[in-house]
Amino acid sequence: MLASIYVIAEEMIDPTTKNLVLRDLKREMCCRANGFYFYPGKDILATIYKGTASADNPARRFMVHVWLRRWDKDSIQTRPELFPQEFLAEVLHEIIVNGRPRMLKGPFTFIDMEKFMEKEEDE
Repeated sequence: MLASIYVIAEEMIDPTTKNLVLRDLKREMCCRANGFYFYPGKDILATIYKGTASADNPARRFMVHVWLRRWDKDSIQTRPELFPQEFLAEVLHEIIVNGRPRMLKGPFTFIDMEKFMEKEEDE
């Protein structure tokens, strides 16, 4: 649901809502369920990638950032058709340009969300 709200906010050019949604996505990823921490799956990725236009989009950058720290190589290698092609290309580009970051365990409390936030216009 959060990914869909983000896409609607993207269409409405509403940076405040987009920033709130990204913070909520991070908060969800810090929750533990059955011994595992959540991270964006194929449905969230598909929604974000269908509803946004470029690799510069904050949600796309956030998705790539998260996946590179929780690499699920088994699902990407065995079922790449489940993932948006643009997402796979952006992950590969990030690895080529900046190298593969160290995989991290536990919640995503370490993520500095400010680097993914859009500047909100003063009203």
